[in-house]
Amino acid sequence: MVELIRNNNKNEVLERRKDDTESKCCVRHCTINMREILGRFDDGTFSVIMCPNHQIMYVIGILKNSEMNLLPSNLTDKKVCSLCEEQAIIFAENDATYELCSSHLKKLIRKNLLPNEFMVLYGRYGSTFQLHEDFYDNYGGTVQPVKFKEERN
Repeated sequence: MVELIRNNNKNEVLERRKDDTESKCCVRHCTINMREILGRFDDGTFSVIMCPNHQIMYVIGILKNSEMNLLPSNLTDKKVCSLCEEQAIIFAENDATYELCSSHLKKLIRKNLLPNEFMVLYGRYGSTFQLHEDFYDNYGGTVQPVKFKEERN
């Protein structure tokens, strides 16, 4: 089934597929189903597709697997982290596919990479949504890290 909606800001029609699990956030009761903003996590066991808000909730441990509709993994072989050689989780967005271990993936989603980590990833992937000037300065320093309540001063 296809639902057509009007985007009031740009006066254009966007297509949403209600029956396509590949274009909807996997978190139960989430209604976000626009491919352009979704990210897919695949650890070789299962994969999940999430909107940006649920991505953050997932990497900080608020969101549990039991709250999501898990999808089968698409991986046929194991990958290693681009930064440390640990086993990687594949994180695919509209503009890039990252191969990062759990700890580096958390840092990427939280916009909290160390300058040397940012530089390595920027050299490999270029300017992407996760790696651009709104989140990092010219030296790889974080500009807008996602902080938890207990981390705030």
